[in-house]
Amino acid sequence: EGGSVALRVALVVAVVGSLVAAAVLLLHFYAGVVLQRCIQHFDVSFLGTKIEIEHLDLHPFRGILTITGLTVRNPEGYKSDYLLQAEQVKVDLGTVPLLLSLGHSVNINTLTLKGASIFYERALTTSNVEDVINILRHRIELAAVAPEM
Repeated sequence: EGGSVALRVALVVAVVGSLVAAAVLLLHFYAGVVLQRCIQHFDVSFLGTKIEIEHLDLHPFRGILTITGLTVRNPEGYKSDYLLQAEQVKVDLGTVPLLLSLGHSVNINTLTLKGASIFYERALTTSNVEDVINILRHRIELAAVAPEM
């Protein structure tokens, strides 16, 4: 009977360990794909402009995000095709504050742009950069006052 209980406990530990290992592997291999799809799905509603990404690689346990072929299109009403274009963007995130805040606080340790060009375009009273910042600021303010679920 004692051996039977030990066998059952060992079996449960093995199954739980296998499930955790599978979840870690899935997170490691698919986190970048999921994040890229989310960004490209919510780009216009969140930033007010289209974002194009050739490839996004996320290492969730190291907190490293690498974007290859980033284009941030201009908001409507501007002549140039894009506001920002970069061959590569690398973001080093502070993973401990991110985890401890359950995703509510994002610390960026370093942000590196390679092969980047920015088109700053003025309008009568604003600019393309100001428009995107104002839209983002408005979204953040709305999220701060929204009731928590």
